[in-house]
Amino acid sequence: MNLARFIFLTAALVVATEPAQAYTQKEADVLLNVSYAVATAGHKNRKGAEAFCRQAKGMLTTKAEDAYLFAHIERCFGAVAATLGDEPAACKRYKKALDIWLETPPPEDHPQSVASRAQLRDGMIRYRAENCAA
Repeated sequence: MNLARFIFLTAALVVATEPAQAYTQKEADVLLNVSYAVATAGHKNRKGAEAFCRQAKGMLTTKAEDAYLFAHIERCFGAVAATLGDEPAACKRYKKALDIWLETPPPEDHPQSVASRAQLRDGMIRYRAENCAA
């Protein structure tokens, strides 16, 4: 993956976590782990990066209010794969993340959170359109 794409992915993740006061604490914590995962993947450490994704998944429960947060976990694994140039894995994970948000959409809560989640969704859609077959 080229440096520009890595910087874009990392910047998108950091920007997404800035308005933390708009998110629940749990969502902010998950998003922070996603940022750590992508930064670690940027150092070509897939094992370490995916450990951050698994750590974020461990923060969630099976409660209905956590359902949409599992899309962040799939996006985490997808972002790690994309950063490392593994397009098939990234495409699969981003599709699953988007499917989760279709089935259990994120809340329409704080305007900053809604806008940030829309950016994350649009980034996954754009990645799939540019890099994934069907």
